[in-house]
Amino acid sequence: MAPYWHRDHLYPSIVAFELDDTIWNGRLDEQHFGKGWTPIEECLEWADGIVRDKSNHRNVLSLRDELGDIISDLETHNVEIAIVSCNTNKALCDRALYLFEARHPASEEWTPIIYFVKYDEVYPASKVEHFKRIKNYSGFDFSDMILFDCDSSNNVVEKELGVTFKAVQSVGLTWDTYMEALNEWRRKLPG
Repeated sequence: MAPYWHRDHLYPSIVAFELDDTIWNGRLDEQHFGKGWTPIEECLEWADGIVRDKSNHRNVLSLRDELGDIISDLETHNVEIAIVSCNTNKALCDRALYLFEARHPASEEWTPIIYFVKYDEVYPASKVEHFKRIKNYSGFDFSDMILFDCDSSNNVVEKELGVTFKAVQSVGLTWDTYMEALNEWRRKLPG
């Protein structure tokens, strides 16, 4: 017999994040980052809590303050994490996700965020296309997924596919926004 779960403790199977202005402050743009670097992803370095461009220290990214807690909560509840971004340079994004870390809930060790990511959909395409691929890989229903994104036009994934969409405001992803999305997803559950 399956354990009884109270509706308030249920989690979706997949939570997806946009990168730019959602999980980190700023835009990771190969037109501005990495001038003269080959491969370009080697231009990024960790320095005093930020990821910066070695060739121009004014080009920086900082992780949203509560993202580590959110990732830890997802990991604790066996939720698979997806990255969905239209960024044109996957290697550059993956390098930033490698440099940023979150505390692993089981070991308590700081771990590169990229290690928590199961679906790494970074390429120029619509979010609908990203989620169709994730569904194909995972076998999970769209209704069992949440997307956090700063671009409200990407709510098309909710309208067309049934993915719960949560717009992230200018302050980026916060714990409160995360909990609001979980509660919105829970309210849609049957019964």
